[in-house]
Amino acid sequence: MKQRSVILYRGITMPHDADQAAPRRHLIQIIPHIGTPAIMKISLGVRDSPAIHETANRPQIPLPANAERSMYKTILMYADQFSGFERRLEVAAALARDYDAHLIGTTASGGAQLDYIVFGAATLAPPPPLDYEPLREAAREQLLRFDSSCSRLGVLSYETRFQDSSAADALILQSLYCDLLIAGQSDMSDPGLVWSTRLPGYLALHCPRPLLVIPDDGATATSPGRNIVIGWNASAAASRAVAGAMPMLLRAQRVQIAVFNPRQRFGQHGDEPGADLATYLARHGMRVEVHSSVTAEEYGMALCRHARDSGADLIVAGAYGHSRFQEWILGGTTRHLLSQAKLPVLLSH
Repeated sequence: MKQRSVILYRGITMPHDADQAAPRRHLIQIIPHIGTPAIMKISLGVRDSPAIHETANRPQIPLPANAERSMYKTILMYADQFSGFERRLEVAAALARDYDAHLIGTTASGGAQLDYIVFGAATLAPPPPLDYEPLREAAREQLLRFDSSCSRLGVLSYETRFQDSSAADALILQSLYCDLLIAGQSDMSDPGLVWSTRLPGYLALHCPRPLLVIPDDGATATSPGRNIVIGWNASAAASRAVAGAMPMLLRAQRVQIAVFNPRQRFGQHGDEPGADLATYLARHGMRVEVHSSVTAEEYGMALCRHARDSGADLIVAGAYGHSRFQEWILGGTTRHLLSQAKLPVLLSH
């Protein structure tokens, strides 16, 4: 692999009084690594000498001043009764404490889904009478479990909500008035859940707020977001995911941008794939690394492998870069992340 070290200047910002201060430039350094993908490290600084200041030698950046203005203040969690509830609640509670946020636990009876099945099958005979009360009672019992757990976990502000509808309808409606929606992977495979394979994908596609999916197993950090990998493909969905993850990105100790096979979207990536996003994040006070590589792996698999190898505790990615039919039927990045990721994934469409 040929070595290269290039300094790029992405724009210049002049102070209000150009006679009293030197202009600030955005320094982008491509650091050569033999046998590994090119790694780009971004920092902001004043070019006061020909020397290049390695970001690794700089002191830790303090929490940016604008971090207090970019926070999750209302977090909505799907408090279903399936596996992964306790782990999901631990993460939601930790985020609520970290951001001094109000936590909402929501359940739904699922009666509307049962109607679709029963009445859809009743073509030759009238449907039997349906008793929805056991479904409602199970949902209410789960909210009591949520309530007691929040008290035990030290959540200062929380509430419970029950909606007599499908889970998807309840979550989509209530997510209009929250900053972050948290759900789990359990409904990807649990045979007891109606429409079991649809809910996470449906939420990722229709939720107006970022969706944080917590895996049932794997080494999930109690409060993810210290070491973040952004799966960047220069799409609108990926950009919205970055915006939705901004409160976590501002607090992260390490932020990596992973770009795979950039030549496939050369017109959107530009000459240095990931550089424009890195510069944008650097203006927010973040220290960013860009990893660009060519791989034959499926994108979602490559992204999960990179996150695992780099010790990340959160993946940020856009949902459904292809049509939903192509992603769900033929397989794709979103489907792989929803079903196979062993660490939390923040998605936005």
